Amino acid sequence: MRTDRNAPPRTGWANIVAELYVADLDVSLAFWTDIIGFEIAYRRAEEKFVYLEHPEGQQIMLCQRHGRFETGPMQHPLGQGAMFQIYLRDISSIMTNLTARNWPIYLGPREVWRQTGDRESGQQEVFVQDPDGSPEPRELMEVVTKTQPSEEQWEDLLFAWRVCRHVRSNAIVLARDRATLGIGAGQMSRVDSVRLSIEKAKDARGPDAETLIAGCVIASDAFFPFADGPQAAIEEGATAVIQPGGSKRDAEVIEACDAAGVAMVFTKRRHFRH
Repeated sequence: MRTDRNAPPRTGWANIVAELYVADLDVSLAFWTDIIGFEIAYRRAEEKFVYLEHPEGQQIMLCQRHGRFETGPMQHPLGQGAMFQIYLRDISSIMTNLTARNWPIYLGPREVWRQTGDRESGQQEVFVQDPDGSPEPRELMEVVTKTQPSEEQWEDLLFAWRVCRHVRSNAIVLARDRATLGIGAGQMSRVDSVRLSIEKAKDARGPDAETLIAGCVIASDAFFPFADGPQAAIEEGATAVIQPGGSKRDAEVIEACDAAGVAMVFTKRRHFRH
């Protein structure tokens, strides 16, 4: 559990400290504390702001985006193009944390030597990214069907998409009223994952299952290669679909949803956890 010291940094205030705007403070905070090893010096909960310090003295601030201090248009992911170099005595514990969480590594770990003035300096380095914007914001998604999702459906779609990123591929999530109904995971066939999610929903919900599934949404962690996946859920009453898109047969899947009057959203990014 992360605890707050509710006090200034132990090593005193750094002369320059970056403040990062993030889309989801809790998600980014877990990355900086649980993986990179920072601690919470203090927070202002009402502002969704935290001041972090590392035991070796590095400091950084995180703040969930609130609309103030934005000098121009903000595009997701926030902070693109910015890179922070953090020197630590040892990266082995970070590598252990990254591996344990199956965290994507952009580059490394590797040993590099660079010219620094009249000498060369060597170091071990690894490039990783803050998870800001995972899952992706609605503004970057695209409704590809004639039918538009209602606001209630949008809430369920985004909820299901968020759950989906934690499920082993091939992953399917059925959801309604911001609650999971059924999950299909680890199947070789995506349509089999759809069928498994329906079966799990019926087993878990008993006599209420039919009513709940009728009107649910379905999320897929990667694209549907054929229309049979969404069709299996639509036949049970699903009314909206969210998936990355990108299949050679996207047009067929869209056509199937249009024929049923079902809304479908492309996230343009897959999760695909193994």
